[in-house]
Amino acid sequence: SWVFIPCQENKKTVNGDGIGKHTVRIALFTVMDLAVEQLLKLIEKRTELHLACVFTCPGPKKRRSDAYLKVVRVVPSNIDVIVCNRKKTFLEKIKLYKPDLLLSIGYPWLLPEDLLKFPPLGALNFHNSHLPDKVGPNAFGVALINGDDNFKFCSHRMDGTFDTGAIMWKETMPIAIDDYLDDESFWTTK
Repeated sequence: SWVFIPCQENKKTVNGDGIGKHTVRIALFTVMDLAVEQLLKLIEKRTELHLACVFTCPGPKKRRSDAYLKVVRVVPSNIDVIVCNRKKTFLEKIKLYKPDLLLSIGYPWLLPEDLLKFPPLGALNFHNSHLPDKVGPNAFGVALINGDDNFKFCSHRMDGTFDTGAIMWKETMPIAIDDYLDDESFWTTK
């Protein structure tokens, strides 16, 4: 089953009216409210980008989560949110929004190949390691357990299997956990 949460006022319609001629329409797949917030900040600075819609879900039966509710809360009222667990229906739903690019950030499902091929600019996944090192959903945790000095990030083209596809971008950030361990607020709850 799926839930469609329509925007309250959508001046930028799904057929392109009201959107610039060279706008890149993005369909975001995520269960992370932070991903939505950061993408919206980027879009504020890059006027050629437009968030056409957001797909989110409670996740697979064995790993259900209510994180998608936070996604629904942070998406502005002029952007549609589709809450859906039926991957077979993604393509028919996304066609309504005519995205140029699909972004996946922390999405718990492997997306179908026909969906990945639909947007003209393809599909990108943002991963929290340098692939092929540390595949899977918890690369940050593995980095901490291994005592790594850095967190690593990359984006890659999606090709129908998990954490594969051509690498498009890489970044490294020092793990500065010591900066927090001496901070009393790190250890106390309010």
